[in-house]
Amino acid sequence: MTSSFDTWQPGDEPGIGADNRTQNLMITQFREIFEEEFIEANGNTDIATEQALRILKRNWGVSSVSGSAQLMQFPPEGKYPPLDGSHDYLRDDAMQMAREFLGEGVEVENITLAPVFDGQRRNLTAEDWRAGRRPRYQVLVDTKVDGIPVSEMVPGTWAITDEQIRSTAEARRAQIREGLEANESMGIRDFMMQGEEVPEPVVPRGLANPGRTGRYGNYSVPLPAPPPSNFTDPATLLPGVGNVGPVGSFLVPNSREGIAARVSERGRALRRR
Repeated sequence: MTSSFDTWQPGDEPGIGADNRTQNLMITQFREIFEEEFIEANGNTDIATEQALRILKRNWGVSSVSGSAQLMQFPPEGKYPPLDGSHDYLRDDAMQMAREFLGEGVEVENITLAPVFDGQRRNLTAEDWRAGRRPRYQVLVDTKVDGIPVSEMVPGTWAITDEQIRSTAEARRAQIREGLEANESMGIRDFMMQGEEVPEPVVPRGLANPGRTGRYGNYSVPLPAPPPSNFTDPATLLPGVGNVGPVGSFLVPNSREGIAARVSERGRALRRR
């Protein structure tokens, strides 16, 4: 049955909850649905199984809030949007709530989400889910006291508002931008400060001339090699009348500098195509 549910990791079959109660609840619900669908399908087992799984998936799915892929009824991933293709912010937020509850110096081993019930035993998590709202949950935190494993229910309920989701998304985008800007600003000086070997500048073949260097900021870089002896200045090959002359469909100043500049610009444009 578990293989019928997709996980965030292709090929990874989810577990079936953190305790036997989750497993028993899922199996019980599947059997009840299967019996009804078996009658509707006139005793066809394959059709009944397919329909029962389809109906079961309306309220069951895979959640990784507990740290691994587990089947769960009303999983938060079904109603909370992913950020950058991931729901890991859900676990991060719930873990933070657990840390604040335990206080400093007490390690959070793990967390598990559970549905919220009111005084009349109404399942508020299920009501949120079916109404299309962001579901509320209770957080069960696993820790150790004097080396003995202990589980405690964090007071209150856990949920994330749309405003919190937007703030988290904006913070992540800002962090990504800062990382990109830091990488872009990293130059030869940074390599030298880190004790790394300074890479040689890459210069196209035929242009490098070890004997000619110039300054670029604080760095010494090779300059293009001078023209070969058989180089013909394009300005001497182009006709011109008056103070302009044609270069293809262009009119350029009829001077060696102007023509050479336009020819160079035209060549760059052709190479970019």
